[in-house]
Amino acid sequence: MRHSLRMSSAVVGLSLALVFAACGSDDDDAADTTTTSTTAPTTSTTASLKSDSAVAVALNTSLLTGAELQAALGLSAAPQPYTGTGATPPPPQGALSLDGVAKVFPSDAYKGLLEQGGASVGANVSYLVVSGTSGYVVNILAIKFKDAASGGTFVQSATQVATTFGFAKSNAHPELKLGVAQTGGAVLVVPPGQGATNETVVTSALYADGIYYQVSGSAPPGTVKDDVVIKIIQAQDAKYQKNKASIPAS
Repeated sequence: MRHSLRMSSAVVGLSLALVFAACGSDDDDAADTTTTSTTAPTTSTTASLKSDSAVAVALNTSLLTGAELQAALGLSAAPQPYTGTGATPPPPQGALSLDGVAKVFPSDAYKGLLEQGGASVGANVSYLVVSGTSGYVVNILAIKFKDAASGGTFVQSATQVATTFGFAKSNAHPELKLGVAQTGGAVLVVPPGQGATNETVVTSALYADGIYYQVSGSAPPGTVKDDVVIKIIQAQDAKYQKNKASIPAS
């Protein structure tokens, strides 16, 4: 996922597509609301993934809350934090170091891509959205890159991974115009991998200050429609616009 300020948001929408594998896309109980136990990482490991930098803390504050997600999707109740299912914990949550951001992804290879793109810190939050007797998991990730051009470098590389190895399909949404790319948008649908049952539906936005937001939903194929992640990224964009002045440059 790499590129320049002139890359289209269709490319941006392809970014970070495989991230949600870490949130249970390979767990057939990921959308089952009846099982919420988790295997927690060790304290030392958890500490290395967290960040107390002003940028990471501000990014964490800028992420949508459960109540804001409820309003964006018109839900009857605020989604609760996703705590994992069975032996599959959620990805790192809260204000994150670069190591923490990398651990949100399903492969250690992404850390190298993040470093190439000039990523520093980030923040992440996961919610379980209940729908009837089942539901889906929403993940909202923020990453601070050096600038939009550096972030675009990561976008291009990760997009290639998603489309080449994840067999992702891009659905064009020209009405979705956020961030540095104003030529149209896209929603990427990543089918279940081998042995998995959930697909990932994702879209994102990259801004001139190098801040990047990605929204993804994970559930059995067809459960999460394009308009779900579009509504979430639009709500996240609105909150970013209100909070961007309070996010330090470095």
